[in-house]
Amino acid sequence: MSVYKTEVGKRILLPGARPGEHSGRSAVVQPGCENKAGGNWYCITHRTLAHNNFEKDQHIDQPGDHELAWLCFEHGPEIP
Repeated sequence: MSVYKTEVGKRILLPGARPGEHSGRSAVVQPGCENKAGGNWYCITHRTLAHNNFEKDQHIDQPGDHELAWLCFEHGPEIP
């Protein structure tokens, strides 16, 4: 099992998109904006949102790999 943050510049499929869909459903991960607007943790591997740190911690305790990004409410996926 490994947990790691994704890479800046990587194109990811956003939550709610079906595999194979690309029209407006993907985004490029940006550096952290440090905006206090808030957001959610997103496990790219399992396409699961965590609305708070407790949910994130519960998810990453599950077996398997977990590639994480922060989905800023204002700017989209980024690495804090």
